[in-house]
Amino acid sequence: MLTQATLGILSSLFGGTVVAVVTYLGNRKRVAAEARKLDAEAQRAQAETTSILTNLGVGLASTPNLPRPWVATGTRWFEYDITVDRTVYHTGSASVRIAARDGSCGFAAIKQSFNASIYRDRRLRMTGFVKTRRALHAALWMRVDGPADEMLAFDNMHNRSVAATQDWQQCQIILDIPRRAKRIVFGALLVEVGEMWVDDIEFDEVTHDVPVTDMLDGTPVQARPQNLSFED
Repeated sequence: MLTQATLGILSSLFGGTVVAVVTYLGNRKRVAAEARKLDAEAQRAQAETTSILTNLGVGLASTPNLPRPWVATGTRWFEYDITVDRTVYHTGSASVRIAARDGSCGFAAIKQSFNASIYRDRRLRMTGFVKTRRALHAALWMRVDGPADEMLAFDNMHNRSVAATQDWQQCQIILDIPRRAKRIVFGALLVEVGEMWVDDIEFDEVTHDVPVTDMLDGTPVQARPQNLSFED
């Protein structure tokens, strides 16, 4: 970083315009470095979340604050407040709120599961509405398990999560349910910071021309449209 003395010499030799440009470039590098640091932190948290949710042995616990058959899960779910919220909701009269406390680590999630038999050989879409406040990573998630508890399909919106403060927005996950599928596990999750609400989760079958969001097929969905003018 240039010192004030160096900037003074530049100003006397070349004028204030050059100094302004140098200062701008220095500030831009510092902002870019901070942005890279925040992005790396978000990527680390998302990777850890994916690793845990794809582990069939992840810990879970029934909580009196959730209606049956929902349960709490995650690496540090007990450091979060997980409750039914009857003051904030998308429709009806209630939603589920997951909120990080000061110093919360890991992630917290809600989950339930159901028999996959009625959806075998079909393409299944899960939709739900998510609202956030100062969140790092909030998302829906879904996993398809096989007869030996092997994972057949999975998505936790790793590269398209809801972050910062956002009003209600619909999210979706689309997975193929193979003939050998045993169960479908699904829910919502929050990583480390902020709070989220989830409401109006639904499932419906879609045709096979609708692309899947399966993170295991090697073609993850990008977060937003890119290079639409073909110039980059």
